[in-house]
Amino acid sequence: MKNAASKSINPCDSRAVANFYATQLQLCCPHGPTSYPHARRIHAHMTTSGFKPRGHILNRLIDVYCKSSHLVSSHQLFDKIPLPDIIARTKMLAA
Repeated sequence: MKNAASKSINPCDSRAVANFYATQLQLCCPHGPTSYPHARRIHAHMTTSGFKPRGHILNRLIDVYCKSSHLVSSHQLFDKIPLPDIIARTKMLAA
């Protein structure tokens, strides 16, 4: 992952880990041809590391997937959210 080696984060500090992933997802702006693969790598890293994303991180992933025209990925992620919030629902409807 881009910039992953440049930061040392404590895996026990969930807030620092969440901020790290949120920062990495910010790098997907503007939504260009490289934003989807970058978001997929971030999502895969979250999954393999055992991090359970919530709220704004899930919404950001859905946003990147939708704006990159990968609606299947966004729909699969949306379906895995136990109680999707209004932001996630709106992003899916807008896509």
